[in-house]
Amino acid sequence: ESVRQAKEREEAAEREGQELTELLEGIEREIAAKENAVKGYQMRLESRRRKVQQNKDEVDRLTLDTNEQLRRAKLLEDLERSMEGFGQSVKAVMREAGRGMLRGVCGPVTRIIKVPGEYAVAVETALGAAMQNVVVETEQDAKAAIGLLKQRDLGRATFLPLTTVKGRTIDAREMEQVPGFVGVASELCSCEERFAGVKDSLLGRVAVAEDLDSAVAIARRTGYRYRVVSLDGQVVNAGGSLTGGSRARNSGLLSRAGEIERIRAKAAGLKEQTDKAAQALKESQQELSSCEAQLDAAQGELGTLQDERTKVGAELAQAGRELAAVRQSAGELLKERSTARERLEALNKSQAESRERLEALDREARDWQEKSQALTGDRQEQLDRCDEIGETVQALRMEEFSARKDRDALLEGIAELEARLKDSAGEQDRLKAEIAALEEKSSGLREDISRRKEQIESLRGSARDRRAQIQQQAERRAELERESSELRNAERDTLARRESAAGELARLQERAGNLQKEYDGLMNRLWEEYELTRREAEEVAAEIDDLPKAQRRLLELKNMIKSLGAVNVGAVVEYKEVSERYDFLGKQVGDAEKSKKELLDLITQLTGAMQEQFIERFGKINENFGHIFRELFGGGAAELSFSDPENVLTSGIDIKVHPPGKIVTHIESLSGGEKALVAISIYFAIMRVNPPPFCVLDEIEAALDDVNVTRFAQYLRRMTGKSQFITITHRRGTMEGSDMLYGVTMQDQGISKLLALRTDEAAEYGS
Repeated sequence: ESVRQAKEREEAAEREGQELTELLEGIEREIAAKENAVKGYQMRLESRRRKVQQNKDEVDRLTLDTNEQLRRAKLLEDLERSMEGFGQSVKAVMREAGRGMLRGVCGPVTRIIKVPGEYAVAVETALGAAMQNVVVETEQDAKAAIGLLKQRDLGRATFLPLTTVKGRTIDAREMEQVPGFVGVASELCSCEERFAGVKDSLLGRVAVAEDLDSAVAIARRTGYRYRVVSLDGQVVNAGGSLTGGSRARNSGLLSRAGEIERIRAKAAGLKEQTDKAAQALKESQQELSSCEAQLDAAQGELGTLQDERTKVGAELAQAGRELAAVRQSAGELLKERSTARERLEALNKSQAESRERLEALDREARDWQEKSQALTGDRQEQLDRCDEIGETVQALRMEEFSARKDRDALLEGIAELEARLKDSAGEQDRLKAEIAALEEKSSGLREDISRRKEQIESLRGSARDRRAQIQQQAERRAELERESSELRNAERDTLARRESAAGELARLQERAGNLQKEYDGLMNRLWEEYELTRREAEEVAAEIDDLPKAQRRLLELKNMIKSLGAVNVGAVVEYKEVSERYDFLGKQVGDAEKSKKELLDLITQLTGAMQEQFIERFGKINENFGHIFRELFGGGAAELSFSDPENVLTSGIDIKVHPPGKIVTHIESLSGGEKALVAISIYFAIMRVNPPPFCVLDEIEAALDDVNVTRFAQYLRRMTGKSQFITITHRRGTMEGSDMLYGVTMQDQGISKLLALRTDEAAEYGS
């Protein structure tokens, strides 16, 4: 039965192990699926992150573009508000009109006419200087504005009163058949109804063509009666003359307002795109957060499954160990049952033999009894033989009883083993483990007991030694207590004597202090009155027999000393001080003369070095002056020389210049522009010897004509490789050659504003 139960437990353990194995395989499959899901979430997360970064970059790009457009719009608005490009007189009229000093001022022509972007260049060219004409309500308003300009000396301006200015438009029917005809300039623009007369007056007799060839054809068709302007700004004037070339850099006054609106509209579009991109960024960030949450959840589930896999693996291992234990226990039970059966068979066999032997002995006993009765031999011998047989029978019966007891014990052991196997299959292992633990613990306890015994013996020996030491210490303590008592008695006597001595010492110290004060007072008095120390006083002191008489004599001597008056007792000391100062000043004078000689020698050396260096640098400057003069003047010759070659450091400098095609006998015969260009040449020649890193030029080219200004700007541009220049100028050529323009404008009285513009941006605005 126990073996059967062990086999059933083994089968149950195998089934449980199989179930755990299947569960572990299912968990492994789920883990693999979750790992794939985690990888998918990670890929989606990476994709979402890239998308978020792309959206963020797009938002940043659009934001930068929007800010750039808004900056350009603000710059143009500032230019428009400050009326940059208009004349001083127009600015003054508009400023005074804004303050209420002038009435009826409608504004310049550029602010009342609206022109489409594709016609802006042609209309600007057609208007020309008329773009700065000021439109007013009446003639009286124009007179008031002219009077203000004249009174304040602010320049001249042209005014267009709405009451007097009326215009006519040309008939376009004869031009419509010519290829390239766009339309009449006034019809291509728009304005308020009340400004129609001004618009027709300025643009009503101007035709617009696609290009210069079309403009020439239209002018020829109309007999050169009208002005024709091409879309790129070329003009065929009435009468047949042509005007053209590149556009002026200061154009764009008419299209500036439209450009501002276009830039604002573009900025609004970019802002809308930015908002959409920001919304997309927000959505992608939300998707990214969702993916991160899903990834975290999947990773959490994966961790849970991995923990469960670990747990199931541990349970499977435990089940395997239990199965092995059950199998081992079943094998042991089977082996023990086989052994018990063998022993039972041996006992049964022994019992049968014992029974047979007992029966044989019984038969033998009966035979002997019969023989004893039959025989007539010695009765005592028979009795002894009977006793021996009885004892033998008794021994056999005892052996039989012992065999029965052994058999019963074995049966009970088998039953107990089966019960123990039935109750707990792992009890044997636990008991073996407990037995092993107890044996190990017992071994440890035995070792501990042996160590403790050794420690006890050691401590007993140590205790005996300590008792002897304690006895000695007790005896020593009694002796020390006796000595301490004697010392305390001696201490009390000593303290009494010390207190008495301390009182006497305090009295003597007080007396000594008083005597010291009296002594110090006498010494101070001796020094203050007689300027004598104690030793000096003892040397000159005389024995005094009558103290009152001596005091009276002392008083008489003091009065006599007072009657002598002031005495210069410090004359000897003063002489010593003056002598020492004289010697000191004498040494100082000697050192000063020596230093003077050394300085003069040093000045001579420095003068020589300065002269050599000055001559060397002057030669380089003279050479540079000749080259720069020829570059700026387009030829000629120039030279610098010393007025006094023998003394170059104090000599004047002669400037000899010969512009191309001109004989100069004196520099005063040069024009103002030529003098300025000569000075600029000298300045640049000096700069080329030792280029400074930073230089400020304040209108040094103001006196030059346009050609020389261009040469000056080109040469200044070539020198920017080693120096940075800031030029204060009003000349166009210099401004065109600059990298950055800064302008100061005063929109309101007393309030200045700085405007900055790159020349490449200015060219873009102008185009």
